[in-house]
Amino acid sequence: NVPNSIGYVHIYAFLGISVMSFITAKFGAKVAHRLSPAMLKKCFAGLLLLVGCYFVYKGLS
Repeated sequence: NVPNSIGYVHIYAFLGISVMSFITAKFGAKVAHRLSPAMLKKCFAGLLLLVGCYFVYKGLS
């Protein structure tokens, strides 16, 4: 029984993520359409590289 939650879902986190996703989705779609497919792939590869490095760092420490 965690306060402000329904089962495993924290209500305030759910509302915050939902609202911000709704607001930023239009902006993200505009940016994605303006970028070339090659640049979009490079940006996504960079993001995956950063997340992977973070996981390795946290796993080793």
